[in-house]
Amino acid sequence: MTVTNPKFLWSGEHWILYLRKPGQPNNSVSVSLYKTTYSAAGTGIVCLLESEPKYGISPKLLTDNREVADFVRKYIVTWKVSPFDAMVGTQDATFELTGDIRNNPEWHIFFEDQKVIANWSDLEPSVLVNQPIGVGNLTVVHSVLTFSQKGYVLINDNIVEGELFIRDNWKDLLGEPKSSGCFALSETLALA
Repeated sequence: MTVTNPKFLWSGEHWILYLRKPGQPNNSVSVSLYKTTYSAAGTGIVCLLESEPKYGISPKLLTDNREVADFVRKYIVTWKVSPFDAMVGTQDATFELTGDIRNNPEWHIFFEDQKVIANWSDLEPSVLVNQPIGVGNLTVVHSVLTFSQKGYVLINDNIVEGELFIRDNWKDLLGEPKSSGCFALSETLALA
């Protein structure tokens, strides 16, 4: 057994749900939610959210703790693997996790007069990634990933067109492409 003392940066959950219309190169909606259990800025939830213009949600960084949002922006949004712009505006929001974590969890996100529901279903067995995943100055020390075969997003009770798709970038990590819908119920980031 190897015991190390990395420069712990962040620990918590990371939820990803990207939907696309078949044949389209861009996402119709992107949800990337970080439920922070530990960071130098404390605990809280930060959600990067963006939809096609017809659904009315320009890129946003939603949060229930602005210090944690600033922390996520500094270390995670600026990470070279992030698809979001570091200059995205921050807004206050509230969050509620509902459903059954074993088969159909969903996040309810409330901001301004908007309500967004992101749902993951038809879940695969979880995968433990216990080898460091380094990209730039950050390393994912470990992650327990659960991929979904189905998912949807509702914006103010309107279904967003699009479906999950296969992301090739999982191939380097897991040996095969995987879904654009997944969540890590346990993940830790450290400075390299």
